[in-house]
Amino acid sequence: MRKTMGTLAALLGLWVSLAHAQVAVPELAPAGLRVYNARFPIAPMINVVPENPAAMQWGAPSRIGGGVLDGARNSGLEGASSNYDGSFGGFRWVRQRFALGAETGSLNVEYPGAPQVAGIEKKQSSFALSFSWPETLAIGLATHQWTLDTRTPPGGQRDTLEFSGWLAGLSWRLGEHFFAAGAFGQEDLERTFPVAPGSESRDHYMAGLALRGGGTLIWRLELDTFHRDDFKDPVNKGFAPAYDLNQLSAEGILGSWLLGGTAYDLQPLPSGAPTISGYSVDAGYAPLSGLTLTWRFEHSEQKAGGTPISKEEINNAVVTWQF
Repeated sequence: MRKTMGTLAALLGLWVSLAHAQVAVPELAPAGLRVYNARFPIAPMINVVPENPAAMQWGAPSRIGGGVLDGARNSGLEGASSNYDGSFGGFRWVRQRFALGAETGSLNVEYPGAPQVAGIEKKQSSFALSFSWPETLAIGLATHQWTLDTRTPPGGQRDTLEFSGWLAGLSWRLGEHFFAAGAFGQEDLERTFPVAPGSESRDHYMAGLALRGGGTLIWRLELDTFHRDDFKDPVNKGFAPAYDLNQLSAEGILGSWLLGGTAYDLQPLPSGAPTISGYSVDAGYAPLSGLTLTWRFEHSEQKAGGTPISKEEINNAVVTWQF
């Protein structure tokens, strides 16, 4: 964590900006798929629709667009480098007292020569609504669905985890620059594994604090925390463990130029399991109206006992229209 926070501090010295976390207010970066780790069963975050649907109410201007990504994973355990790709898109329509948004994305990963997993495919879709009443309080509701398919050699057998759920949240504007927010939801899991089919539900929640300002420099700083409970079924614990996730992010737009950074730590539960930490950078041309062209880079590491066991690097190219 100290190394990751050091990276973020260096970015902040460049008047930096965010890349991701958006529980209290939406990010300034128009969009970008965020993976964390291709093997860990977290739905990729596309960030057109905020993680907390209530935050969407503070997300003007409206936007529509999408992007593509490519990445590479290097694992000392597998002794191989794996390339993967993905695509994503969505829209967000924001009015004075009402907003709605939807997004979808997919990520495909191939592991040539891997002893246990030949490939992974993740797909995700989300839909959200938000309202503000009074003007300082936003209320949001969202539904989401995503799948994680794995193919195991030999023969390419496909096993599937299907997640669906809902989320309800609040975001409270406490003065001109300060926001506080929280959300709670439930997630359902369906396993189609031939040897162990089953279903189960669990709770998840999030909270965030943010500062945001405007003028010549539009800026945002946010600290968020996420938690997902464990499943009771030991099979589900193995394939979709509980976790705590903390993110610190900052971003700014000077003129029409965006620069941003974020740092995160993910701890699967119970503690002692391999951790995931990483950072990302956003940059590009992002005026408040018209065409935006931005780029996102993400680097993550999975560690066991402080020793890296895999690394991933991802590049996103994003095109949106803001209005």
